[in-house]
Amino acid sequence: MKALEVARKVDIDRASFRASRGWMDEFMRRQGFSLRRRTSICHKLPADFEAKLVAYQKFAIALRKELDFLLGQIGNADETLIWFDLPMNYTVHDTGDRQVVLKTTVHEKQRVTVMLCITVIAELRSRLVVIPGGMTSVLQPLDVSANEPFRAAIRVQYDKWLSRNDLPRTPSGNIKKASPFEVAKWVKSAWDAVSPSIVEKSFKKCCLSRAGRFGGRCSVAGRRAGRPRPGPRRA
Repeated sequence: MKALEVARKVDIDRASFRASRGWMDEFMRRQGFSLRRRTSICHKLPADFEAKLVAYQKFAIALRKELDFLLGQIGNADETLIWFDLPMNYTVHDTGDRQVVLKTTVHEKQRVTVMLCITVIAELRSRLVVIPGGMTSVLQPLDVSANEPFRAAIRVQYDKWLSRNDLPRTPSGNIKKASPFEVAKWVKSAWDAVSPSIVEKSFKKCCLSRAGRFGGRCSVAGRRAGRPRPGPRRA
């Protein structure tokens, strides 16, 4: 079907079009095509992202200077979704089987919202600043570094839970979905697994120090030994 679609795009008559698997492999190689797995829609930065990036950094740095904020005293809070079911898209299975069934609770669409907050040191000072729309992937510390290992740790917790032999089941034999309390335990364990170094790196990569994103290294000033490690806080 895809071959016919490509042929139609390049004005090749369908009646005369012939192609073998080998021909298709060579055609794809020559044209730079490959078999790809479907992806979710990527986050696209706005056309003026660089101007917004620099303007926000200048504003944040000027505000820090005016109020005498250490970079380590800045916090970042954001909501993220946690699904009750997190099945993988791949599994090891017998070659040739037409049906591959994954173990799930059949609740992939049910989710809870978790509010995460990070700061490098405990002395968080309050002054609300809103990140420009479309720019969280480069200006929000949680999106830049912390969310990815957190989500990976959530999946580890889910896999451990799903591998248990004592999970309650429905009358039809399906595994019951995890309780909100169980999901909260996943969140707690996953958040504890996010190291302080990742939190610190996430603020450095957003470059809210005087060095700026395009001008040298950024540092988290004022980090103090013995302070409590970053952890989740309620909004």
